[in-house]
Amino acid sequence: SEGCVNGSHLDWKTPKENHADMVEHGTYMARETHPGARITEADVERIRSLRGCTTQASIAALFGISKGHVGNIQRNSRWRE
Repeated sequence: SEGCVNGSHLDWKTPKENHADMVEHGTYMARETHPGARITEADVERIRSLRGCTTQASIAALFGISKGHVGNIQRNSRWRE
């Protein structure tokens, strides 16, 4: 879909207001719905369960993501619950 191109449907919004509109209208893509997502919710659960069992580098290699991304997931600064 190309979206609406009717100028009367456009409004000036702050980034925060624009984000709220995307969430309200179901057009905000996050987590595994984002086209660039490499991992799933199940992967995130597994990554968290591996904390303290093996290194972040090993986990990163297993899932094809960066060591920093693993750390962010395990600290809940990404993929918050």
